[in-house]
Amino acid sequence: MYPAHVEEYDKLAAGARKRKAGASEDSPSKKRLKQPSIGGLLSNANMVSQAAVDDAIANFVIGSLQPLRVVEHPDFISLIATLQPNRKVMCRQTLRSRIAEAAKEMKQKLVKTLGDKAAVATTTDCWTAYGKSYIGVTVHWIHVDTLDRKSACLALRRLEGSHT
Repeated sequence: MYPAHVEEYDKLAAGARKRKAGASEDSPSKKRLKQPSIGGLLSNANMVSQAAVDDAIANFVIGSLQPLRVVEHPDFISLIATLQPNRKVMCRQTLRSRIAEAAKEMKQKLVKTLGDKAAVATTTDCWTAYGKSYIGVTVHWIHVDTLDRKSACLALRRLEGSHT
């Protein structure tokens, strides 16, 4: 054991237990510390912030290609209320603006990334899915440090009529 550390601990622990002279238990100037109950701790154990809920909803809608109106569906609202009772679901307009802002940031990041590349390659592809035709443009480059191939979608549009 380290005697200096034990001595310092004893001083700190003794100082925390001493009460000021003349202060009574019921004095309003004295703050009472209350240890949280186990129930209170457990009820907040799975709570996440509103920002985290909003991000998760946006990621769900984008990742699963859901229509924006899904956030207004009563069953979806009920799901979020069941999982996080103190959190709200954002409206469709808020979701739309968040997605637009995320797309803008992603575009700026891609422009910055591609700005210092000596060479890039682009590809174009057309395909049909569920009876609808699409065209996509993709950019490809090599990461200078890791020599990994990287790709990003530049554009995606629906084509009217057949693409053959």
